[in-house]
This record gives sequence, C-alpha cells and structure tokens, in this order.
Amino acid sequence: MRAPLPDYEPQRLAELEKYRILDTDPEESYDRITRLAAHLFGVPIALVRLVDRERQWFKSSCGAGVRETHRDLAFCAYAIWGEGPLVVLDPETDERFRDNALVTGPVQIRFYVGMPLVMRSGQRLGTLCVIDTKRREAPSQEQLQVLGDLAAMVVELLEMRVVNQLVAEDRRRYEQMFTENPAPAWILNAETDEIVEANRAAETLYGYSAREWEGMQWRDLKAGQEEGRELHRKQDGKLIEVEVSSEALDLAEGRRRVVVGFDVTSRERALEELRESSKYIDRIHAAVPCIIYTFDLRRRRPLRISESAGGVLGHAPVMTPMLGMLIHKEDNARVDAHLMAFPQLKDGESVDLYYRLQHADGSWRWMLSRDTILERDENGNAAVVLGIATDVTERQEAAAALQVAKESAEAATRAKSEFLAAISHEIRTPLNGIIGLASVLGQTELTERQNQYVRALESSGEALLSLLNDLLDLSKIEAGRMELESRCFVPREVVEDAVSLLATTAEKKGLRLELELGWEMEEDCWGDSVRVRQILLN
Repeated sequence: MRAPLPDYEPQRLAELEKYRILDTDPEESYDRITRLAAHLFGVPIALVRLVDRERQWFKSSCGAGVRETHRDLAFCAYAIWGEGPLVVLDPETDERFRDNALVTGPVQIRFYVGMPLVMRSGQRLGTLCVIDTKRREAPSQEQLQVLGDLAAMVVELLEMRVVNQLVAEDRRRYEQMFTENPAPAWILNAETDEIVEANRAAETLYGYSAREWEGMQWRDLKAGQEEGRELHRKQDGKLIEVEVSSEALDLAEGRRRVVVGFDVTSRERALEELRESSKYIDRIHAAVPCIIYTFDLRRRRPLRISESAGGVLGHAPVMTPMLGMLIHKEDNARVDAHLMAFPQLKDGESVDLYYRLQHADGSWRWMLSRDTILERDENGNAAVVLGIATDVTERQEAAAALQVAKESAEAATRAKSEFLAAISHEIRTPLNGIIGLASVLGQTELTERQNQYVRALESSGEALLSLLNDLLDLSKIEAGRMELESRCFVPREVVEDAVSLLATTAEKKGLRLELELGWEMEEDCWGDSVRVRQILLN
C-alpha cells in the first residue's frame, strides 16, 4: 500500500528541488557512506534515497542494480514521516509492506532500516537505508547511532552542495561583472597595491596587454591627482582624468582590492559633443517652417515641441506645450481616431492627419501632420511618436477654390445642355409639321417643277431637323453619351438628297451641280446615314 502524503508535501518537494540533486551522476563522497553503512550492518544493500513526487531516486546505490523505483514501492515514503529510524524486521507480516512488489517479487526484502535525511529547514527529503534479503535481528542502539551519524554526513554533503552552488554563482556573477564591465577595472593585492588582473575595458582604454598589467604597481599608473580625480598615464603617454572607486574583497588567494575607474575625459568630451549636437538640432527646429514634436501616447501629451511652432502659429513659446488646446473642436474626433491607429503601425511606416489649429490672430490654420513611431515600451507597444506638422492652409484654400470653380463649370454645362434640349424640342415640333405637309403635298398631282420644289422643301426641312439633331449631339458629346446608329440605307439616295439641297445655292451663284454615280452606290449599306449626310454637306 502507498504511504499517505504529509500535509507539508508541497514544501518538502520545493525544498528537494532547491538542492538540484535529482538525476545527477554518482559521486564517490556519497558512495563511500553507503559502503560504510553496508559494512556496518553486514548487509548486501545500502542506499541514499530521495523521495520525489512519483518516484524514489537513488543518489548512491551499494548493491542495487537500479537508480530509481516508483514511489508506491518506497519504504522510505514511510520513513520520512517519523522522527527516528524506521525498522522493519518482518515485511511479510507488516500490513504496510506485505503486498509490496519488492517484498513479494524477486528482490524479496526481509530486513529494512531507514534513517531520515533531515535538512536544516526541518524537511525530510529521503533516507540512508540498509536492506537485506534475509531476516535479521533488530539492530543495536550503537548501530542505529552510527547509521544516524552517517545520515548526518549525507545531509552535510547536500547542504554543502547548496553552499558550493551559491559560491559558484557568486563567482560567476563577480567574474561577469568584472570581465564584462564597460568601465576599466582592476584587482589589486591589498597589501602591496600590485595589479593582479585587469579587465578588457582597461586593456582597451590604456593600451596595455593582460601580460603587461600583471605585476605593475598602481602608483606606476598614476600621474597626479586633482579635485578628487586621478590623472592616469596611458601606454602612449597621454593623460586622462579618472574617477576611481574601490572595495576590499577577501578571496581564497588573500585580501584583494577591486578598483573601478570612470574615464572623465571621454565622458566630458561626449557630453560636450552631445551639447553641441543638441544646439544644432535646436537651431534646425527653430529654422524649419514646420512644427517638429514628440508625443507620449501613454500620457497623451507632447514631450517636446520645436520653437518653430511660435513662428508657424504666432503664439509665445510658453503656449507651445498647450497646442492640444488649440485644436478645432470639430477635429477632436479625427485626432482621437488618429492616435488609435498607432498600435497597428509598423516601424518605418507613417500616418497622415489633416486638422486645424488656431493662430494667435484668431484665424484657423490647416495643418498636415505626418507621424511615425519613435520608441516602443518593454512589451513592444508604441510609446512615443515623432511627428512633423506643416501649415497647408494656402493649399487647402486653393483646393477649395478649385472645387468651387469645377462645380460652377459643371453647373453651366448642365444649364447649356438643358437649354439646347428645350429649344430643339420647341423648334422640332413645327418643323416636323412642315416636313409632314410637304410629304402630303408631294402625293398630289403636281407639275414636274412643282414636284421639284416640294422635294426641295421636304429636303430643306429634313436638313433643318438634322441641324437640330446636331445641337443635341453636341450636348451628348459634352456629356460623354454620343452614340452612332447602325441601320440599312442606300448610299445613292443619301448622296442625291445632299446634292438636291445644295443645288439651289449653286444656281444662285451661277453654278451647275452635276452628279455622277457608279453602280456600287446602288447596293445597301449598314451605318448611320444621318452622319454620312452631315459629312457630305460640310
């Protein structure tokens, strides 16, 4: 049967994890203890067992051919409950173990003594146990005392393991801080001030190699001292100002002093370059005819606005941080929607926004802002925006005037088309009457000359009707709705009709208009006969 779990099981497992001992390789220091325990009791098997969540794992195994078994088979699972040793002289009759496979199976445990491994925290992580496959007498008090001493030695090894791990981690952190420190650093012999070691930053700044540093005296490096700063001489003879801090350290090799130097000369040179760069940027900001700004998206307020904002909007510099108050109230919703677009914006992309700001003279100026992400927070979200706002009022006004002119031209075109359509309708009605009467008159008995006049009258009416249609076609062309008809007609008839209309005009000028047609003009054609007649008359 499986041993019940103690109430403190989660804490016990956490303590076991802290030692980082599970699944490590065998170690002679532990194996020596199990050999001594087996020899002391005269048994074939001695183990250092640690009880994990679902298994018992053997850090040391003397006489057993496995490194772990399931926790359901663990005698140790009961041993960690008690204060003292667990002694089992007859597991076959003990209700806790009589069905255990290690008792009924090939191993056939008949004797077990387990001494709990009690850590300094009070947690019991496992046991040091001895096992025999034969029944034995109860162990003596002296044997149990020695087994307890051996278990205490196992505990000391485990505790020392944690200490060694902490020491190793501290050493690694120290070495990392020393070796990879961007500032020059040295380890000195605290008694003699001899340089024991220098880091890479010291080698780079001073020009000495690692071998040249060894054995050098700290005083050999110093060339003087001014206002709490030391003057150091580099290998090339140049002097640099250095701020120095030091701390004593006790190591296995002896007392040491760790010294860290900060290159004041380079720092002040960098600060001066930064100041010059800042002045240069400020001059650019003041000179450009636009507003350059940075904006904090989390606090929704400007971080910095260029001095040129005063020139663009006419406000005193004290007003520039309050540009948000100058936005036209009708544009506030557009500005808010613009700010909500930045979470989807990728690096290098920009978004534009048109909005109005109030000038110092009370007028409203149209601004075009182009914004891009300048900084992101630790989670990768947009945090600071860089933007450039340009005054585009004149451009907006010109665009508005152009739109008005376009709409006026379109209105005039519509009015002309409506006029042409109306007047053509009013003229077409009586003209169709004239053409119709001429057609009826042509069907009566008339002389040849009268028939000629009737045909001319009818042809002239149709020409006038065609002229009206041309006016409508012009309006169609302007509207983009011009279409050609396709119907069957005889070319000879169209040509004769055009010549008949022109004959009277030719006679008035003393000319005679003759027409000669080939046989092909008698064949039917498909097309727009009205357009063909227009071409001939023109």
